[in-house]
Amino acid sequence: MALRRTSAFPPAPATVSLAIYDQLRALIVRGRLLPGTRVTEVDVAKELRVSRTPAREALRRLQQERLLVPTGTSDGAKVRLAVAPVTADEARELYTAAGALEGVIVRNVANCDADDRLALAAELARAHAAFRREATKRKPDWDRLFELHHAFHELLRSRLAGPRLRLLLDGLRPHLDRYEYFYGRLHESGFEATLEEHDAIVAAIKSGRAEVAERAVRANWFNGANRLAKVVQRAGEAGFLSGFAST
Repeated sequence: MALRRTSAFPPAPATVSLAIYDQLRALIVRGRLLPGTRVTEVDVAKELRVSRTPAREALRRLQQERLLVPTGTSDGAKVRLAVAPVTADEARELYTAAGALEGVIVRNVANCDADDRLALAAELARAHAAFRREATKRKPDWDRLFELHHAFHELLRSRLAGPRLRLLLDGLRPHLDRYEYFYGRLHESGFEATLEEHDAIVAAIKSGRAEVAERAVRANWFNGANRLAKVVQRAGEAGFLSGFAST
């Protein structure tokens, strides 16, 4: 397990647990802990040289988010945990849910005054341009590409979403991050379709036409669901293992 203790771990148990959670979550999302990898509180505590209590709390939170899933029992009723699998059906479900929610969010562009709407469109255009520059490189920096794609959609959420919709999307976020990172690393045919869909979103926001913006956002996510499902089906778990083992 590629865990690393740093001097940044604070002494309070709750914040130690959060630091462990953040590190494990990043390893799962970025594919450093592969689907099916066993994760135990004993191993986590040993590798990070912390007590088992904060390790247990971090694993409990990851299990609640279903980034870790039970794989059986051992030693009485103790649950074994492993990194959750990656499936085409879950990819479609997550992307469809995100598209539906973000589609509702962008309808709020109709409530923006012209100056705010145009300012948002300009920010989106800059974020999209940065994503395009990285996506069209011969060898993109996958971490950077992931962050730039997230930044584009985060602008829509931060400017247009109310607290309830943000809460719903935040619940999907760890899983969306995981699939988006896998998608970028294993997608072989380029990002032309994604770039065109982002162009349509920027244009719709600039125009202030709520229904057009909603259709553009949903098309991006729904089409992305189909593209990602094909990647997952083609690669399978063996593909993920070979694609991430050297990272």
